[in-house]
Amino acid sequence: GAQVAALKDREHLGVDVSNRRVRFIFRGRLLGESEALSQLPNGACVQCYLQPLPVENVEAEPDPLLLAWARLAGVGRAF
Repeated sequence: GAQVAALKDREHLGVDVSNRRVRFIFRGRLLGESEALSQLPNGACVQCYLQPLPVENVEAEPDPLLLAWARLAGVGRAF
């Protein structure tokens, strides 16, 4: 049967995933690439996360929301 890895095809997702790590979650558990889809119950809802891959050799500025959260949490000087 089909495996989780088959869902990562661009045609299934409808988006370009070449610069993202695709993750599938079922009931709070990360599904492995080789897991059979047939193990999931009929009508199962699987969450898909598209995680950006790290960019090399680029100095990124800290996220302003992260800075605001850190300030509110009392750790603003850590950045």
